[in-house]
Amino acid sequence: MRILHTADWHLGISLGTEKRADEFDRMLAYILEKARETETRCVIISGDVFDAPVPPNQAVAQYYRFLVDAVRAGIRDVIVTAGNHDSPSFLEAPRELLKRLNVHVFGKLEKDPADQLVVLKEDSGKPCAVVAAIPYLHIRDVRETVSGEGFDQQHGGYCRGVLAAYRRVCACAKEKYPALPLLATAHFWALPGTEPDPSDQMGFQAGVPVGEFPESIDYLAMGHIHTPGPLPYRKNFRYAGSVLPLTFGEAGREKSMVLLDTDRPAEPETVALPVFRNLEVLTGTMPELLEQIGRLREAGDNAMLDVCQTGPFQPRLRQELDECCADSGVSVIFCRNQERNPALTRRSGSDERLADLAPETVFARMLDANGTGGEERAQLLETFREALKDLEAKQRGGGPA
Repeated sequence: MRILHTADWHLGISLGTEKRADEFDRMLAYILEKARETETRCVIISGDVFDAPVPPNQAVAQYYRFLVDAVRAGIRDVIVTAGNHDSPSFLEAPRELLKRLNVHVFGKLEKDPADQLVVLKEDSGKPCAVVAAIPYLHIRDVRETVSGEGFDQQHGGYCRGVLAAYRRVCACAKEKYPALPLLATAHFWALPGTEPDPSDQMGFQAGVPVGEFPESIDYLAMGHIHTPGPLPYRKNFRYAGSVLPLTFGEAGREKSMVLLDTDRPAEPETVALPVFRNLEVLTGTMPELLEQIGRLREAGDNAMLDVCQTGPFQPRLRQELDECCADSGVSVIFCRNQERNPALTRRSGSDERLADLAPETVFARMLDANGTGGEERAQLLETFREALKDLEAKQRGGGPA
């Protein structure tokens, strides 16, 4: 049986103010198209289906539409595990209903390890693999928090709890289905070795060592890291990566998913994913930027741009860039002047103190620094004034600020 392993969809995410629903529609359609072409019978989504615990309605509709279309496309099983961005309870709410469609949803770790298993079957009904579907594990899932513990103790206990969970579920799988290949899912930042090192931290997520993970795992379908590829120290542990470049830090990186066969689970193939809107980082003086954007326009590009202007400070940077992109598919998401606003530089050399300035003055100077003017400036100032009034009213009433 062929299986597609994908992860980190982050449905509902925006880039700046740019909505990305159309990109996701096209990407999900492409995944289904590849599933048909490769005669895939199972799709695994290894966490971060949504970008937020309470996703927007449009993102939820995209998710359920994909599940229905997958069943219609002949995909027999869809396995969905929660990531750290997902709400376990939100994902599992329609669990019993989705089970009727052979959509298996796992938001949390079950008490009985057998409830974490999904047996995959060929068209003939013969079992061909078992999947240990383990979602992102919160610390509450694997250990009790002890009062007074430091971060090192908490993290060490968490890593030992994660290892114990995988050993327990994988042992159950091999006991019940000893002859079947064992696949498993995971959603964390994997580290080599056997001992946790709290100094290895990415954002708020500390790494989990996988050196003692069960050798019985033939393939670990991983999510959480947006760059695809196998672990260099355990080749059968592989990140699918995100399906779209989600930030400008991912600009230019290839996106993919993984195709594997239950007959050869340790020999997966990489399936490249298309990019429907490029992310471009542009740097240069104002004339250079306008020239670069002009070339993108002439090419009919629909890129989203992160722009850094390196020449003399341009007070109308945003307006000029937007005017250059007007009536094209190109859009500026972020822009900034590398040089500071001379007016702010002069002020910083005076005896002026932040405590002496009115909040609206500080906000207005931030708008100056970003070159925000015209109607956009007026709207932002009005919104700021309303927020300030609301805050002052709450403070007078004794409510939380």
